[in-house]
Amino acid sequence: MYFGHNRTVIGIIGPEDSVARASRVADDLGLTDTILTRTYASWDDVPAVVAELDAVCGVLLFTGRVPFTIALNTLDLRATLDFIPHDGADLYRALVVVLREYGGRLPSVSLDTIERSAVDETYRDLDLEPPSALLSLDGPDLAPGEWRSADVAAFHIERYRRGEVELCLTCLGSVRSELLRLGIPVVRIEHTRAALREALRRASLTDRLARTEAKQIAVGIVEPTPDRRRMTSPSPYETQRLELRRRQRVVDLAERLQGTLSDGADGGFLIHTTRGAVEAGFARIRAELADASDGADALQVGFGVGATVASAEENARQALALGRQSGGIQVVLDDGTILRLGGTDAHPRYRLRETNPRLLAHARSIGLGSFTLARLVAALATVDHAALTARDLAAAYGVTPRSALRLLATLERAGLAAPLGTRVTPRAGRPQTIYWVDLDRLITPVGEIDEAKGHEE
Repeated sequence: MYFGHNRTVIGIIGPEDSVARASRVADDLGLTDTILTRTYASWDDVPAVVAELDAVCGVLLFTGRVPFTIALNTLDLRATLDFIPHDGADLYRALVVVLREYGGRLPSVSLDTIERSAVDETYRDLDLEPPSALLSLDGPDLAPGEWRSADVAAFHIERYRRGEVELCLTCLGSVRSELLRLGIPVVRIEHTRAALREALRRASLTDRLARTEAKQIAVGIVEPTPDRRRMTSPSPYETQRLELRRRQRVVDLAERLQGTLSDGADGGFLIHTTRGAVEAGFARIRAELADASDGADALQVGFGVGATVASAEENARQALALGRQSGGIQVVLDDGTILRLGGTDAHPRYRLRETNPRLLAHARSIGLGSFTLARLVAALATVDHAALTARDLAAAYGVTPRSALRLLATLERAGLAAPLGTRVTPRAGRPQTIYWVDLDRLITPVGEIDEAKGHEE
């Protein structure tokens, strides 16, 4: 789930017939007032349709895997994405339709989309030999970037014209339309009502959980940057003008975050708002701070989220301190997760505190703390870890080159880094050692832990 949101609508995306079927099930569940539907005639239309709904929906539910994958791979979306897979139950339903149309006889067929394991299981349950003509979009036949409706249609057309099959079964509306146009017998594999009902309930629950999360207490601490705080103004009037400019900027910021403003310590300010409002206002926060980054009224901000105002403020102070070390806007969540927002829309994540014993053991085996390891992985992901210098790591991690050298020495002792040579610059100074870091071995245990958590959940 992405970091907070306050939108309350579920978007359903698919071809016209699939969306109509999902809408009827949504009506039965009493969800009609909480859904928006959009249809497409071609997969090429998917990005535009998705972008439109992403602006107002908290959850986007696709009626098929193909449009879901297109959206996931081509768009930077804020909503939570999910799709309704075609499974054995959908195939059972289609086979019942076929048996009725063919007088109780099951003809030879070609199929697409459904996994081979689900097809085999369904046919074996019926004491039938599974069909060999199967194009599974989950298998090695087609890579995600190669999915084309015309290719799927061609798969069926070729096998029918060769006489290998009597009937084509497809999960794709566009393929069905093309086969019907050519006079090739085809049956559409549609989602069962049970599958649609379960997917809609899951989307509704996801949306409610996200809205609850968006209402969490958030506190922002805004302070002058340390070097600006120590500036001496030429006159008391200039000092007062500077303070007024700062306050005006923070008042504007609080208004954008729909929060309340109060005075903090050392000329700083506190903004009390919600997690959803903070997330929704991040683009404006970055722009606001960037406008004053070189001026006397430059500001540093950190955000904290917590179950209480006190815990949110404590997390905000930690975020502020982290932001001064490594730059950007830091957000410390109530579970210790940290989001760092720099100049892009990316949300690098790491954890301030860790309790997983496997991750703690991994960090200890390297000679690092779990927090340092998490920050190091996040920093290395932004640079060329196959050829970097201490200065490169220092800039990405937010420390001095000397501290970065110590980190590289620790990785070298653990067998996770090695010097490759030196880099000589035209400017005066010592040559810089170039290091290779084995990022895969550094992060693989972390990925295994995250995967294990996913299985447990």
